[in-house]
Amino acid sequence: MTIKVKGDTLSIEEAVFTYLLEETGDLERAAVIGASGYIEAVLSANPGLAGAAAANGDCLPHGTVINFPAIPDTRVVQSIKLWD
Repeated sequence: MTIKVKGDTLSIEEAVFTYLLEETGDLERAAVIGASGYIEAVLSANPGLAGAAAANGDCLPHGTVINFPAIPDTRVVQSIKLWD
């Protein structure tokens, strides 16, 4: 998915977290995905994004286009041992 930044006070982390929260609808899952390397995946998919933010006081410039890679499935299946 691709979005265009509106305004000029949004950091990369805020943009990623907002996107994840909107897509998953789950605050905890969005936080887990964000902390599991998704921000790095966004940076890899968008060469120059970090430099654009750094040149603008760590905020993304208005009109910046961000391409978001597919969201990984991070749901955990819990298992239990019946016997030791």
